[in-house]
Amino acid sequence: GETGDAAANVFLTQTVFDHSSEHAHIQRFVNAYRAKYDETPDIYAAHGYDTMLVLGRALAGRPGLPDEVKKGLRDEIKEYPGVTGAIQFDEKGEVQKFPRLYKISSDLTLVDYNEEIQALQERARERQEEIRRRLERLRQQAGAS
Repeated sequence: GETGDAAANVFLTQTVFDHSSEHAHIQRFVNAYRAKYDETPDIYAAHGYDTMLVLGRALAGRPGLPDEVKKGLRDEIKEYPGVTGAIQFDEKGEVQKFPRLYKISSDLTLVDYNEEIQALQERARERQEEIRRRLERLRQQAGAS
């Protein structure tokens, strides 16, 4: 984008949409989208899709009045399996989503920060194990002399 290198190491939150997921409902959406638009859907297309399906379910059999929409969202949508993850609404009608934390890497790609931390922790555990083995060998060598 226009931010160039200034975007590196910036953090942001975003809900999840994995177009390569093997979940059948996600693959149906991705395949239908590709067939119609000849491109892979992005997160905005996925949110639009989820929004329309949730709204349709919330309004099923109800008049399209604002209070009825709110009731429908609260009463009808429980852990709805959207392509952007499970969807539900609280008593105020606010969506309950759990975004992930992402970081823009030095090569300007979006990295799941939790996955990056887990990888760093795994490398640290491997390094600790390597150090433990070296210390053990040194102790054995010192005991043998």
